[in-house]
Amino acid sequence: MSDDIIYSSATSKDKNAIIKLHSLLYEDDDTKTKIKIAAEIDLALKNKLVWVAKIHDEVIGYILCQFFDKDRRYFPNSIFIDGLFVKKEHRKKGVGKTLINMILKNKYPNLYTYFSITHDPASTHLTTFYKSFGFVVKGVTNAGNIILTKPKKENQETHVDPRHVEHAFDLPFWRDNTKLWALKVPIEEMNIEELLWILDVPFWEDIQGNIVFTPKEVMNNLDHYPEHQDKIKKADTSYPIDIMKNKKGKWLTLDGLHRLVRLVMEGKQTVRVRKVPPDLIHLTARDE
Repeated sequence: MSDDIIYSSATSKDKNAIIKLHSLLYEDDDTKTKIKIAAEIDLALKNKLVWVAKIHDEVIGYILCQFFDKDRRYFPNSIFIDGLFVKKEHRKKGVGKTLINMILKNKYPNLYTYFSITHDPASTHLTTFYKSFGFVVKGVTNAGNIILTKPKKENQETHVDPRHVEHAFDLPFWRDNTKLWALKVPIEEMNIEELLWILDVPFWEDIQGNIVFTPKEVMNNLDHYPEHQDKIKKADTSYPIDIMKNKKGKWLTLDGLHRLVRLVMEGKQTVRVRKVPPDLIHLTARDE
């Protein structure tokens, strides 16, 4: 049933399944060797440019993109759709449409200003399919493939749960975690109970970038949040958690929320933290 399909960003545990599907998609393309396909998947996973559809943890479809920078001959500064594939038995259920909508609604660096794709001119149904999402035919490549592009939607509105706003730091800049980690702040231990309130506040985004779900929701249903499940599993709890008092005077994580969740799930009673003084936080501002 289509209702059983779960959509999410891909994680490293999905890699082999995606490679198999990507190989099927390009089985008639001699330039797509197994080594090249594996490298493409690795890069896409690193850049968080792969999304999957699953039923009972089986990958039944995926969509994969690449970042094309300014020096590309075709589609400079674009988000190129390199692969969209749904297993035959799961087609005509809206899976492909949902995966397309996921990439269109995702957030990307400002450098990349539009989506791009090419396809075999014989596959006229693909032209119709992509046009339904607002793509426009822009000509053909030297090889004769159809070129389609779509501008990235700027300033896309996202929903932020009021509880998130209530507890946020309200900093006037974006933080650079590298600068945060470089701050000389002593490490100390505190009772983990002082931070448990954080687990009930929506601090995490859904696939469209809306800040709507809580760490506790993830903890209670890990399989529905594979990206966070993977981050929790890989969280290195040997590092302290950086915290600072929010505008309500409560200790809140600046960095290390996945580490905190892992410690809670392991039943730890104390947590190692760095209490960042508010008068130092300006030093973590991201360079423009």
